Amino acid sequence: MLVSIMGTAKHSDVASLGKECRDFVQPGLSDPEQREDRSTDHSTNCGVKGRSSVRTSVYFSKSFLALFTAAATYVHGFWAGGFLELRATSAYCADKPLAFPATSWSWLPLRHQCRWHDGGATDLVPWYVNPVVFICLVAAAVCMVLAIQTAHRNRTDDT
Repeated sequence: MLVSIMGTAKHSDVASLGKECRDFVQPGLSDPEQREDRSTDHSTNCGVKGRSSVRTSVYFSKSFLALFTAAATYVHGFWAGGFLELRATSAYCADKPLAFPATSWSWLPLRHQCRWHDGGATDLVPWYVNPVVFICLVAAAVCMVLAIQTAHRNRTDDT
């Protein structure tokens, strides 16, 4: 056991530990309250996976979840927007006389429009697809930046 009942450690035991444990169990800090104060300054104690490394994995997980949600929503919009329709344009844009060209589309933002002869247009992609995709992409970017920042902070704290 590294710390005896009195709260002191041998110098050789402390030298064999990582940086976190050297800071946690430092010779001369025999009072348990002083050791607790020193341990709260660091994210990990004596080889136990710390909060910041868990935080890093949570940020990465949230980033991948946001990317998956964006991709799934984009595929849903692609499917619901009639991009894969093999029918004639007049079959799924049949409300009014069509203009020439009858449809227009774009990939980002996802848009598939029926153009009418009177100048109006109707978007076949549901209204919520593009906002959800962009919000998820922004959330994924923010989570990725936070994960990288937290991982970098862990790496610099360990050295």
